[in-house]
Amino acid sequence: MKEGDVAISVKSFYVRTTSEEYIEAREKSILYYITYDELQEAYLSFPEFNIIGRIVNEKYYILSEERLFGIRNKKAKERYKFLLTYHPEIILRAPPQYIASYLDIDKATLSRLKSTC
Repeated sequence: MKEGDVAISVKSFYVRTTSEEYIEAREKSILYYITYDELQEAYLSFPEFNIIGRIVNEKYYILSEERLFGIRNKKAKERYKFLLTYHPEIILRAPPQYIASYLDIDKATLSRLKSTC
């Protein structure tokens, strides 16, 4: 994720359980948060906020599906090209080990892909 994006463990937030993963800021960041109860109160107190919540949910579900289909059942080169096409900023900003992990490849494969693509 990058500036202005919402990062959330969906299941953990909505079911209010401990997440199986964690979210880590890799750059200096200013973070804003809202608790589940605060979000529910905003929905009740400001009905128009329900529209905003729906729009945000739609955006991130679409992004999630695009990422999933962009890397599922694809060869390493296709996954890397997907990342280059749709999220080139990640290539410039994230350390290679995180990119390789995200693409489910090793660092040596990532290095070869960078030199050929």
